[in-house]
Amino acid sequence: MNNELHNAHVDTLKDVLYSEISDASKDANGFRRRLDVSEYSVAELEELADYYWKAASEAAAEDERAYARAIEKFEANIASVIAAGAGDRETALRWFRDANADAWMGDESIRYALGLPWDYDFDHGDRDLFKRQAALAA
Repeated sequence: MNNELHNAHVDTLKDVLYSEISDASKDANGFRRRLDVSEYSVAELEELADYYWKAASEAAAEDERAYARAIEKFEANIASVIAAGAGDRETALRWFRDANADAWMGDESIRYALGLPWDYDFDHGDRDLFKRQAALAA
């Protein structure tokens, strides 16, 4: 009986670790690592989980750096449109959207095309879009 409980515990632990490896490898590499947990010890699976969580953390940090560069570039573009005659941010954004209306289908596609984060708020120039929407809904 004790051996059965031990085996059940090990199997459950392996399943949990496999789930972590799958999620972390997706975050790190864009695809899920597949493996047969019966071929690995718990220690080996813990090592793999640690490896993929570290890689996922590094990938997230690089994404944040890329977002920061994209925001800086976009904001410089908007500033140049304001300086070129738009006069204010609202007008510059309208001109920007109008000039690219054929290529883009709304702010979501603009964010994607320019490498901006999904929560970027064009109107305010920051990443608080969903906080503002939640506050308005409350």
